[in-house]
Amino acid sequence: MHSNARRLSRALYWVFLAGTVLTPPVVCLIALNLDWVVANAGHGLSLGVNPGIRPELIGPMTWDVQALALLAMAAPTAMTCFVLWNLALLFGSYARDEIFTDDNTRRLRRVGVFLLVRELIAPLEFAALSVILTMHNPPGGRLLSIGLGDANLTNIVTALTILVAAHVMAQARAIQAEAELTI
Repeated sequence: MHSNARRLSRALYWVFLAGTVLTPPVVCLIALNLDWVVANAGHGLSLGVNPGIRPELIGPMTWDVQALALLAMAAPTAMTCFVLWNLALLFGSYARDEIFTDDNTRRLRRVGVFLLVRELIAPLEFAALSVILTMHNPPGGRLLSIGLGDANLTNIVTALTILVAAHVMAQARAIQAEAELTI
């Protein structure tokens, strides 16, 4: 592999590894500061909270709201960390010139599957958060909001593309193994 590609792979390894480590504390900070996050969601800073929920509709940010919000974000956060971890391992392998390996094919497939599942459950996460954020409102003021945005659709297409790339990589690996036997 070209030295620039090795350097880029090494850099991406560290970026994805840092993302794996930093994502859970960031999500905890979001859960502890939901009032600020919701107040700024309309400015393009949704941070996983449905931007369709207007701040004036949100109930008080008590400890139980924060704990339940954190719980609602736990599974998607775990999937995000799993995707980032597998990407770190994949680019670590690329940095060591290990390209067409069975491990890399599995990693790529895992990235595609978990990204796809993550995006398919996103509407459930948003729905849970809308219920949690309005649970202390009086009757008639509680919300159930379900949404699927452009970013979710883009990530679904990306996940499907990654799954196709994993399939192509598996075929390339099989061809490479066959070529090694004939030489």
